[in-house]
Amino acid sequence: MEDPLLSSFSLALALLLVGFNAFFVAAEFALVRVRESRIVQLEREGSVRAAAVHEALRDLDAYLSVCQVGITIASLGLGWVGEPAVAQLIAPLLHGVGITDERVVHVAAFALGFSAITYAHLVFGEQAPKYFSIQKAEGTSLWISRPLRLFMYLFRPVVWVVNASTNLVLRPWGIRLGEGMEVHSEEELRIMISSSAASGVLDPEERDYLNNVFDFGDRVAREVMVPRPDIVALSSDLSPQEMVQEAAFGRYTRYPVYEGDLDHVLGVVHVKDIFRASLESPGGFDVRKIVRDALVVPENKPIEQLLREFQRRKLQMAIVIDEWGSVEGLVTIEDVLEEIVGEIQDEFDEEEARIEELGGGLYAVDGRIPIVEVNEFFELDLPHEDFETIGGYVLGTLGRPPRPGDVVEADGATLQVKSVDGPRVSMLTLRRKERSPSSPPP
Repeated sequence: MEDPLLSSFSLALALLLVGFNAFFVAAEFALVRVRESRIVQLEREGSVRAAAVHEALRDLDAYLSVCQVGITIASLGLGWVGEPAVAQLIAPLLHGVGITDERVVHVAAFALGFSAITYAHLVFGEQAPKYFSIQKAEGTSLWISRPLRLFMYLFRPVVWVVNASTNLVLRPWGIRLGEGMEVHSEEELRIMISSSAASGVLDPEERDYLNNVFDFGDRVAREVMVPRPDIVALSSDLSPQEMVQEAAFGRYTRYPVYEGDLDHVLGVVHVKDIFRASLESPGGFDVRKIVRDALVVPENKPIEQLLREFQRRKLQMAIVIDEWGSVEGLVTIEDVLEEIVGEIQDEFDEEEARIEELGGGLYAVDGRIPIVEVNEFFELDLPHEDFETIGGYVLGTLGRPPRPGDVVEADGATLQVKSVDGPRVSMLTLRRKERSPSSPPP
């Protein structure tokens, strides 16, 4: 017959091992999840515990190995001590209900003891501390920091052997312990941003800013420029009085100056320079002498590089040309920054291109809206390789100058021209086509 005192000791030891397992699990997840910037801030404010956490974060691989060693020892010890201790408690209960066959009692006690220990291990030693430390990473990391440092000293020889052995196993594949940890792909980061926004950690604007940063590197000048027909430029043939009038009543602070036509841009003039020249030379001035050099970029120049060039050369505007040297458009530093922060409007800006619901499944769509945005908004798959805007798509499909009332049947939608501005579609309506149940979504 087993000694009751020994059984009680074994049971207490089993509970202690569950607690140790919970401690190391909580420590592991807290160290992985805690924000280092917040810990550094607390350390600067004088928190001794934060300093201990920061020390662990600087040697994260070693501390995580300590946690793994602790979890392994606690789990093995629990299996060794816990199951027999619980089985000894269950055996008398089985005898009490009339089960006398010792083989049956032994098997049943073992099965019930194993189940009880597994349950306690999973719930109290694994799941509960894991999710608690994930939700309360900062507080948990501060709480475990000092005890974990003690275990670091105790387990250091074991950790060294474990890490050395792990590196030896990984060496044939060219992998070293710790390399590549905490590295996430763009798609993983997008998922993390989306999850953070859904849980309320990020507001919708912050989510959009972060997603725009990822898209920023994929954009080129052609996609953000003001197209050639919309460029407001000054001819070098204008009289000084006309120049001053445009500077005074125009909507911009900088204008391209061209000679003959827009394909021969002399440079960019600032309205401040026009006013200064008119005051210094009341009898007239030559605009060619006050223009500043224009930054000329190809239409496929990534806007990420363009922004750096704006910063390096202290410029605000660039002329966009195609492969034949013809002016395609104009891009400003504001156009580039809007790809991250969204539309920046002032009192002089024209109304932003828009999509407006008219009711009954009909939408009014500005012809200037990029076709990729139309596809995203309406879940369409209109070709966008050869067209930048939805108006350009309609023009290209018609194959002639558009007229109000022209209809284009697209895959998934019906487009009708409502108004034109010369050869351009300025406004159209769009109606989604009803899809048959067997039709796959675009």
